[in-house]
Amino acid sequence: MAFEFARWRSWAIRDGKPGPPVWVVARRSLSPDPEYKYYLASADEATPLETLALVASTRYQIEQFFEEAKGSLGLADYEARGYASWHHHMSLVALAHLFLMQTRRDLKASEPAMTLPLALELVRAALERPQLTEDDAIRLTVYHLQRNATARASHHKSWLQKHKAKIPKPLL
Repeated sequence: MAFEFARWRSWAIRDGKPGPPVWVVARRSLSPDPEYKYYLASADEATPLETLALVASTRYQIEQFFEEAKGSLGLADYEARGYASWHHHMSLVALAHLFLMQTRRDLKASEPAMTLPLALELVRAALERPQLTEDDAIRLTVYHLQRNATARASHHKSWLQKHKAKIPKPLL
């Protein structure tokens, strides 16, 4: 993803009166039909635009964490009655996510199609069988990658059949 950023100084409004100075940060996508997003930042006047852009861009990673943690790691599956138990649950989910992302990063060099669910499957297999060998892990990875490729091809074939009329035909 690539974006252009701009900023300008403005003042926040508090109780109908001018409040503290803030940065208004604008983000524009580089696509032919650009999309604009705006952010407010309470950073001081000496903060460079690069820092404001970096902070605004981390939102995507945070949203991705929440999506992965809810879908695969049980972030939303807690029944806490107090702050301490809620905090413990959130901390354990964050640690599990960190561990899986590091496992994925380490294996991605040798297997570019490594996904978070596949890394989770490998960790589950290793926990179920403490003597999981490297060959077993490779076989498990290959099985899941082939299964995912077959499912992707099947979904693509079904989509093509369903949307025959909408596929543009080449002019040549």
